Amino acid sequence: MYVTKQVLAFVLVLICCESFAQKSYLSFGVQTRVTPIYILTEPTVGALGFSNIADDSNPNFTGPGLAIDYQYKLNDGWRLCFGTVVRYDILYRENFGIERPDGSIYLKTQRSFFLDNYLDLKYFWKKEDRNTTKFVGLGLVMAGIGTGYNRTVITEINGVLIPTVTKEHFQFPAVFTSFGWKFKNNLNTEIKMGYCFSNPQRFFNNKFFFPELKVSYDLVKW
Repeated sequence: MYVTKQVLAFVLVLICCESFAQKSYLSFGVQTRVTPIYILTEPTVGALGFSNIADDSNPNFTGPGLAIDYQYKLNDGWRLCFGTVVRYDILYRENFGIERPDGSIYLKTQRSFFLDNYLDLKYFWKKEDRNTTKFVGLGLVMAGIGTGYNRTVITEINGVLIPTVTKEHFQFPAVFTSFGWKFKNNLNTEIKMGYCFSNPQRFFNNKFFFPELKVSYDLVKW
């Protein structure tokens, strides 16, 4: 439901932008996030207790997703860009404390759809003798929208087991820069480098860089 609301909000932004657009582009493609580069810090300390969440399988969600982008042309050089990437990935593995016959613990994998929403400003330039336009960009992203879940932690105090339920998520904000090429046949390629300053991981609050690669096609112009 939360992801559906985000998609509807994104569509509403497109409709509003269209009402005053001089030249707009709507593109579709694939974007993939490469393994993050972590800035190491010390782990969280203290009694952790037993948690029903066995591990944060891929908390920064590397891998591909469907990219939808809207670009509003401010002038010949500058464009304001709104984008979203729809992902389907493993959120976590749930631990029921049940052993398999081989002695391993049974884990239930929980998958879900979620979104990464992007907002950036791009500058385009082209040499007269070239068919390729280059661009650079700077922007913000809110990643992992729709990844909320409940974590149950059981701690023992004076021989008594006390369960505590908290609402958590894998959502994280970041800034990013980009560089890319727009070809004459409406094909776009883009390289991004993001920096996360607020890591959602529970035990390691590492800040990190994350490269992203995108290939898209301008499907609609108006």
